[in-house]
Amino acid sequence: MWALQIGALSGHFRFIAPDIRGFGDSQPPSAWTMEEMADDLDELLGKLAVPACDVVGVSMGGYIALAFWSKNPKRIRKLVLSNTRARADNDIEKAA
Repeated sequence: MWALQIGALSGHFRFIAPDIRGFGDSQPPSAWTMEEMADDLDELLGKLAVPACDVVGVSMGGYIALAFWSKNPKRIRKLVLSNTRARADNDIEKAA
């Protein structure tokens, strides 16, 4: 999903595009929460020795980015949330 943006901007920025559980090439072993996804991101950044970064979250990525920010505010220099919101989906939205 991010290939065009990464290609266009990689000469100016370092990009980390995590393979989120259940997306890309991974399958989650069980249901997960946004807070667990935020913990996954924190663990990945720790393994990559990234103390602070700019985070961009689109749609569900925005939910994860917001949860990550709420748990780790000092690790985020800039936060971009696009096509997302601060509340969880209701049952109709989840079904869609």
